[in-house]
Parts: sequence; C-alpha cells; structure tokens
Amino acid sequence: MTTLNVSGTAERFIAPERGVAYIRLAQSSLTRGEAYRELVAVHNELVRRAGSFKQDGAATWFEASAPSTYSHQEYYEKANGRKGDRGLRMRYAASSRVSVKFQDFEKLGEWLAELADVEMAATSVEWKLTDATRKAVQKQIRGEAVRNARELAEDYAQGDPALAAAVDSLKIVSISDSSASPEGFYPSPLRSAVAMKAGGAAPAAEMSPEDIRLSASISVVFEL
Repeated sequence: MTTLNVSGTAERFIAPERGVAYIRLAQSSLTRGEAYRELVAVHNELVRRAGSFKQDGAATWFEASAPSTYSHQEYYEKANGRKGDRGLRMRYAASSRVSVKFQDFEKLGEWLAELADVEMAATSVEWKLTDATRKAVQKQIRGEAVRNARELAEDYAQGDPALAAAVDSLKIVSISDSSASPEGFYPSPLRSAVAMKAGGAAPAAEMSPEDIRLSASISVVFEL
C-alpha cells in the first residue's frame, strides 16, 4: 500500500455586492452636556438618513450604537501673555457609531460626499458579498480544491511506473482544511476617497472596489 499526501487549492475573485459604510462620530467640548448635545444632533440625523436609505432600497441594513461620553485632562495655554504658562483642565467628549450596508454604490458615494463636510465624522467602507453568493462560491471552490489535489496525486503517481498502473484506484483517506479565506476588509478613509472642491461641497466619490478573493486550501492523503 502506498500513500500520497498532497495539497489542493482553488480561488475565485468576485465583484463586491455590498458596501458597508462605518461612520464614527466624535465631538469634544469643555462641558459634557455641550459635547453630548452636538454629537446627538448629528447622530440622529445620520440614523434618520440610514433609515431612509433602507426604506427606498438603497441599503439593506443599518445599525446605530448608543452615544457615550468620557473625559480626560488636557493642558492649555493660559491667557495671561506668558509664553509657556500652561494650566490643566478637564475636556469632555462624546462618541457613537452608525453602520449602513448599501447595495446601491452610487448612493453610497453620494452619502460619503455629504459626510465629507461633517467634521466630527470618520468613515471607512467594507466591501462584502451576500451570504448566498459567499456560501455558493465557497462550496464550489472547496470541490475544486479536492479535484486539484486529485490531479496532483495522479501526476505524482504517473511519475512512477509501479504506481502508474494503479492510478485509477486512488482513494481518499483523509482531508484536512488548511485555510478558507474570509471576505477581505478594504478600509477606505473618507478624506482620501473624496476630493474637496474649493468653496463648495465634495463631489460624489468615484469607487472601483477590488474584487473579493475567496480561496480554499486543503491537505489530502490518498491511498493506492
């Protein structure tokens, strides 16, 4: 009895079907109430817009965290005319997150352009596939990885006259999954994705996201 231990691989590159916009809001002030009020006003407007995107079909899902506050000490220059004369005071901040999953990339680009004027917002985008597409493609490439491993085992067997005669009787003894790639995260900082026009609003961001790579890698032991 002879065993052959080979690796099989397969991969696919799929165009993204969804774009998830992650918006982090952060505002600071010398008073806790002011920081909270200013942040909540923007937060509530973003949640309202997210809901409208879902309602009109541009987005399929959204979520929003509850605003939170925190404080820290900071040094500041005293207004007494003395250079380097600093004092210590409390600074208060508020933060929250809003996430929206878009299927309409044009609407996503338009919204990113709007958010370019929101000073307290930091934004990134994650490109994704639908669950149905991801599962279907992963099933296909797992099968392709097994077939790739068998082809390699047959090639090795054909190299030995003693084994070549029995190549048709190759039998899988075991399969171990070495890796299966998840969907990638492609951060897209808002400031680099959108160019500001002098004296005007930002144009809609032109986006050409990279294809999402799905792969499978397995180790297979054959017997013949």
